[in-house]
Amino acid sequence: MGKNSMERIIYIDELLRDHSFPKKQDFAEHFEVSGKTIERDLEYMRDRLGAPVVYDRERCGYCYEQEGYYIPSCHMQQQEALALFISHYLGNAWKATPLADAAQRLWKRVSGSISEELLIDTSAFSQTVHLVDQSVEIDTRSWLSVFTAARNRRKIRITYRSQGKAAAERVIRPYRLIHHRNSWYVLAYDENRQMPLMFSISRIEGLTELDEAFTIPEQFSISDYIDPRFGIHIGGTPCTVVIQLEKSLLAVVSEHMPATNRQIRQCSDSTCTISFETNQREELKHWLLQWGGNIEVIEPQEMRDELAAIGRYYVDTYTRDTPGTEVQ
Repeated sequence: MGKNSMERIIYIDELLRDHSFPKKQDFAEHFEVSGKTIERDLEYMRDRLGAPVVYDRERCGYCYEQEGYYIPSCHMQQQEALALFISHYLGNAWKATPLADAAQRLWKRVSGSISEELLIDTSAFSQTVHLVDQSVEIDTRSWLSVFTAARNRRKIRITYRSQGKAAAERVIRPYRLIHHRNSWYVLAYDENRQMPLMFSISRIEGLTELDEAFTIPEQFSISDYIDPRFGIHIGGTPCTVVIQLEKSLLAVVSEHMPATNRQIRQCSDSTCTISFETNQREELKHWLLQWGGNIEVIEPQEMRDELAAIGRYYVDTYTRDTPGTEVQ
């Protein structure tokens, strides 16, 4: 059976289970096919799938003769059903996009064809698993326009609000959409700055697709601009970082570093060093600061100096008198 035929049968099954008593013409018009095509679909459902499809003369439409029947289009085991449910439950990346409604309709269609013994009790699941959703709200029209332009390789003119700056107009070539830490970004070539930059879709205030095509350079590689371990800050030059830490922290810290991109050396009975490469110097500094005095950067010296400057700033800020108070 072809893909289009299966799509029609899933749709027919959904309407029959909703007790809407659809007519053959309803299906034909929805899919823009002939009545004969729909007749073949109904025959396939009866003869090959064993579906109890009947025509109700009083309601002038089709229905299932057997209450509660569904097309068993999804054959899966308990763990597979659980994996599917969790994927839907954790799919918060799509909530702020135009695909949210489509994902919900697809979930309804797929879950409706799962046998009852495999269905997950949503209330019981929420008592076991909790999702902390911190998705940044975006204009769904902007997301769809950026996605369409990136897919069609079309330039777009945007009005963009940078942090701490007034909104300005830019012409960009969208290379990739990126979802990172509950926010959507677009990695794009900025024609004004003549370099790739990262733009937050939530800060795009106006967008127009231009009738100008572009090509992505053959040497382009997404890994040159992002490091999934630490961030997506553009502008950092790759460097080798060496940090020293207590061995008791090794297991936790090394979780952020793939085994293929790190070297561990023992310094003493209680300490060791980890060396790794990254292009996310700014993001890495914020990550290192959260460990306080438990981690020390050994190399590069430039990063040691930057962290020392941050430390002095904190000392100066938090050891002076609190603003607005008088010294007794």
